[in-house]
Amino acid sequence: MTVMKELAVVKSAIVLVAWMTSGMASSEPVDGQLVAVQPTEITITLKTQECFFAVNDKTKITLDGRTAKLTELPLGSRVLVVAEQGDAVPLAKRISAMSLFDGNGTPALFDGNGAVAQFDTLRR
Repeated sequence: MTVMKELAVVKSAIVLVAWMTSGMASSEPVDGQLVAVQPTEITITLKTQECFFAVNDKTKITLDGRTAKLTELPLGSRVLVVAEQGDAVPLAKRISAMSLFDGNGTPALFDGNGAVAQFDTLRR
């Protein structure tokens, strides 16, 4: 086995254990920050923990409530992920993202009072 394959196996095992022990095995949404996008996987941070989610053609992706492509999601944006157990990593069934900025250049992650906006409208 090559070193890269061994690292991938170790990464998958660590992610699976972290996912199962952190309560993400349910369909409860996971709220985090998008830090990496690959063609078939995303990485988000939850406080200080990185979580990986597989993405496939059945994953429903939205950005600001509109249907979007995975490549349109801005790094650093807040995402809400609903996942199910996958083969090596959890499989994202739905990814809802919020833009970093609105059309006026105002940070979209904040409401009019300077508080962090919530995903209440995206939890449908």
